[in-house]
Amino acid sequence: MNPYRDPAAWKLCEQFYNKYYSDEAHRVLVLGINPGRFGGGITGIPFTDPLTLEKECGIQNTLKKKTELSAEFIYRMIGDYGGPDQFYRRFYISALSPLGFTQEGGSRRLLLNP
Repeated sequence: MNPYRDPAAWKLCEQFYNKYYSDEAHRVLVLGINPGRFGGGITGIPFTDPLTLEKECGIQNTLKKKTELSAEFIYRMIGDYGGPDQFYRRFYISALSPLGFTQEGGSRRLLLNP
């Protein structure tokens, strides 16, 4: 999965990163694993599915509104912290691999050219 090939996802990433990270503040880096197929795998934003992107971050999108379990978990934690504005001022979340892994034919491989 490579969401960065999709111009719509690229635009969403620009909106998200400009909204939350367009400053020079120091942040704590939080790393997770590769993106989920209904979350970061289509939005390009780690642990953020299209529904959460609209509902929690206020960024409208035309992507299919499916939820991702990891997004639900992370945004519950972000909500407990005070919400996205407070959280992203202090933390930067990313993935060890920005590309998703798929399983095909019984073996795992990195899907670069789907």
